[in-house]
Amino acid sequence: MHFLVLYVVFSSIFTLCIKWVHVRGREDIVTAGAINYIVAAMIIAPWFVRDGQQTGNQAAIIAGGSMGFFYFVNFFFVIWCVRVVGASSTTVVGVLSMLMPIIFAALVWGSTPYWLQSIGIALAFVSLILIGLKPDRQAALEKKADSEEKHPATFDWKSPAILGGFFLLCGLSRIAQESFKYESEDTQKPTFLLAAFVAAGIPSIILLLWRRRKVLPMEAVVGVTMGIANGSQTWFTLKTLDQMP
Repeated sequence: MHFLVLYVVFSSIFTLCIKWVHVRGREDIVTAGAINYIVAAMIIAPWFVRDGQQTGNQAAIIAGGSMGFFYFVNFFFVIWCVRVVGASSTTVVGVLSMLMPIIFAALVWGSTPYWLQSIGIALAFVSLILIGLKPDRQAALEKKADSEEKHPATFDWKSPAILGGFFLLCGLSRIAQESFKYESEDTQKPTFLLAAFVAAGIPSIILLLWRRRKVLPMEAVVGVTMGIANGSQTWFTLKTLDQMP
């Protein structure tokens, strides 16, 4: 259970870093995000080299590479989610995306949720609907400032659309993680994680070079913090899967 708690902690740190940069408004979150994936790959690489049990099998590389690709694309949805619905709702949706691998495992690998898990799945779907239908109060306040008239909070289709994209990509990355559990040996963790963060790190390097933007010191600090949190939350998820269904 403590690995699950640590996963939630580091996952929250990752999201709060994005929120902090957004509120501060001085650093570029895309730059920090690119650094994050590069740092995560650099952290995993020594483990991969030192571990004599890993063999770099194909299933672990495919699963890890797929997860890394979804990680990279999903980062931009995380940015939008934090701006639109806030860090707390974004974190909740990220955790609820665990629904997708649960359902996928039931359909593909024959894993059947017991009755208490089924109740949890139903409640999770309800919470997703409630989060997606939350009125966009920030948009209403902006309208009020522009027109100097009082407007009620209104529903904005962008919120559920962005949340839905974030939920889908998060879920797909977790399905890739779940496939590692079923298709690869436990000793392949270093291969899986290195493939994941190399797959996210390579386009991050390309993005930094293409933008040709000077990296600010605080962007580097935030990026390194996010990279440590990102690699840690993924590792703790795998450790949790060793102990819990």
